[in-house]
Amino acid sequence: MKKLFKSQKKLGFKLLAIGAGIIALLLSGELAVRQWNPQEIDGWGERIALTPDDNFGWKLKPSQTSQLRWETYDYSIVANSLGFPGPEYSEAKPPNTFRILVTGDAFSSGDGVQPEQNWVQLLEKRLNAEASVRQQNRKVEVLNFSMTGYGPDQYAAVVKTFAPKYKPDLIIVEHYVNDYQDVMMTTAEFQTSIGFGKRDPNGIATILSLTHLSNFLRNKVYSPIKEDLLGRPSPLYGYELADFDRFKPPAAEAPDRLRKRLQDIQQVAQSIGAKVIVPMVPSAIQVCTPQQLPYYPKHLNLADFDFELPQRTSQAIAQDLKLPFLDLIPTLKASSTCVYQPYNKHWLPSGHEAVAQQMAKRIIQDGF
Repeated sequence: MKKLFKSQKKLGFKLLAIGAGIIALLLSGELAVRQWNPQEIDGWGERIALTPDDNFGWKLKPSQTSQLRWETYDYSIVANSLGFPGPEYSEAKPPNTFRILVTGDAFSSGDGVQPEQNWVQLLEKRLNAEASVRQQNRKVEVLNFSMTGYGPDQYAAVVKTFAPKYKPDLIIVEHYVNDYQDVMMTTAEFQTSIGFGKRDPNGIATILSLTHLSNFLRNKVYSPIKEDLLGRPSPLYGYELADFDRFKPPAAEAPDRLRKRLQDIQQVAQSIGAKVIVPMVPSAIQVCTPQQLPYYPKHLNLADFDFELPQRTSQAIAQDLKLPFLDLIPTLKASSTCVYQPYNKHWLPSGHEAVAQQMAKRIIQDGF
């Protein structure tokens, strides 16, 4: 009996040791993924920098600098006291100043790049340099009221709130291909998507849940295998990153909702004597080749998609409203390399540089 008890005890210790080893291996894997390839889990990768807001749904935590690491990104974002990126200017416009207000989504708030690489800040530098070359005693101020995830409802709310206070001469409304889906979402749906109220993404409970490891295995291992076995794209990773659903007809009322938001912006602009221009940002798959985008999904039937639909619809709306419209596809395609992040959906610094150059050129040419 003693012999049997000792044998069972020994086996128990062995099982405990094996279990502890497995747990240690899994936790090591979790910490390794967090260190070398952090994932976007329990909401948006930008969540730790964001706070709910009654007027816009969300904004940056005011006067805070956040370091964001997710899906190959490692960048800082600096919030002014209003909770938006970029420098903060006084409400009163100084004499001999041309003021621009920019609103848009992550492409303008600067996801994935350092603040000084953002096209909005580069635009201000370019226009001030041009004024200096032309020996004009005039300064340019570019106020950035863009925010990751914003859509048409938020653009209009920003302009309604800040344009009458700061009285810009020009309002730039950066518009992305997903705005036809964003305009159909409620503030509550956005806030749930962001992950407000969820557990701390860097907390002990989240680490013990192996969230980064499981997400990595699901997207980088399971999803590609599933694609090959089933012969159809998996929506888990590349399909979503590439925004393929933006090239199917949106909800029937979406174009009218977008039109109404642009009309709201136009009315505010007219009330303060400002002009409006609408540059449209394309998806990476409209600019770069599948070979340039490692996440490009396999087994797609491209005939299922209309890759000109968002731009065609938006240009028609802008023309009807008599709003200047700028399709950025030619600008971004002109680069000799892909200007989009290879493992995420936003621009590399080269994309921001190209857009800043084109926007400065358009502003000068059109006499804004």
